[in-house]
Amino acid sequence: MNIKRFTQIIEAYGADSHRWPESERQAALALLATSIEAQQLVQQASVLDNFLDTVAVTSPTLQLQQSIFDAVAQSPQPDDTWQELVDWIFGTTWQQHLLRPTLAFLLPLILGIFLGVQLTTVEETPLTQEAMWQTEMNLLAFDMESGW
Repeated sequence: MNIKRFTQIIEAYGADSHRWPESERQAALALLATSIEAQQLVQQASVLDNFLDTVAVTSPTLQLQQSIFDAVAQSPQPDDTWQELVDWIFGTTWQQHLLRPTLAFLLPLILGIFLGVQLTTVEETPLTQEAMWQTEMNLLAFDMESGW
C-alpha cells in the first residue's frame, strides 16, 4: 500500500476503516499505523465525515421529482451514431421495418448483377498442341519424390 492509493481510498470511502474495501483494509491500516501523512489524511477526512453526518437528508417531494423527470425528458439527447444507423436501417414504423432491411440487403445483390453484366468476359484461347505438351511436361516435373 502506498500513500497515493491510501489517499484514493480515503477520498472515496472516508475516514472510517469499516467502509474501506475489505481486500485493502489490512494494508491501509498498516500504513496508517506507520505514516504520519496517512494519519493527517484520516484526520482531515474525519472532519468532512463529521460534517456530512450532521446534514439532514430529506426525501424529495413529488413536485421536485416530477420537475427532474421533466428536465431530463426535455434535455437534448447525446448523439449516438450507431443507434441512429440501426434506426435508419431497420426503421421506426412497421413500413420501414419491412422496406429498409429489404433494400439494405438487396442493394449489394443488384450492384453485383450490374457489375457482372457490365464487365466483359475474357475468352479462352484454345491451346495449341505444343502448348498442351509443354503444360503436361510441367505437370510431370512435379513428381512425388520432389515433395510437391
